Order: sequence, then structure tokens, then C-alpha cells
Amino acid sequence: YPTEEILQTLYADRHENKQAILDTLHGHGSIGDNVGRDVNHTGMNRDLNNGMQVHMAGGSSALLSLQLEDWLEMDKPVNIPGTFDEYPNWRRKLTENIESMFDRHDINELASKLTHARKQASQG
Repeated sequence: YPTEEILQTLYADRHENKQAILDTLHGHGSIGDNVGRDVNHTGMNRDLNNGMQVHMAGGSSALLSLQLEDWLEMDKPVNIPGTFDEYPNWRRKLTENIESMFDRHDINELASKLTHARKQASQG
């Protein structure tokens, strides 16, 4: 970044945005009290991950696109600029194949919650 001041401003903005997301999820009841309320002490976990996805599914958009990587809790970043001499990170391999994913209770439970949220949203 051109200056340290710009970098610090970007970090502060990101921090505020993460706190706003956490506040929104709690405010709408998309996550339970088992997920912290302070972004400084709340890391990503399954409850937060699923809560964000179900919250988005409850929106009024005609289309919803979610990443299977998030369903599988894959935490390595995708499509990092500047990488060129490794497996293309925009074609990252899933940690499980589709068939085995849907043998998992947690995945099926998330899919069910997403379906319910979409149906509720379409009924207005």
C-alpha cells in the first residue's frame, strides 16, 4: 500500500465491517449466544459459518450462490492474486467429493436450514 496510514485505515474499516456483520447476525437471531459478540474475541467456527449462510439465504434475492468450500469449512483463501506457479487456486479441489458430502449429517442439516430460509423468504 502506498502508505502505512492507508493500510491502517483499511484494517480499521475491515474490523468495523466484521463487527457490523456480527452485530447483524446476533440482532436477527441468525446465530446463538454461543457465538461471541465481540469481533476481537470471536473466530470463525461452524455455528458462525452456518449462521452467515442461513442469514444470507433469508434475503429476498431471486438467486443465492453459496460456496461448497464454506459448507466444508475449508479455510484457505481462493483466487489469491500473484500466484502462478502452483495448482490454479481459482480451481481449488474440494476436500470431499459431492457424494460423500451429502452423507454427512451436518451438511444435510445446513442444506435443510438453507432450504427453509429460502422458502420463508419467498413467502415474503
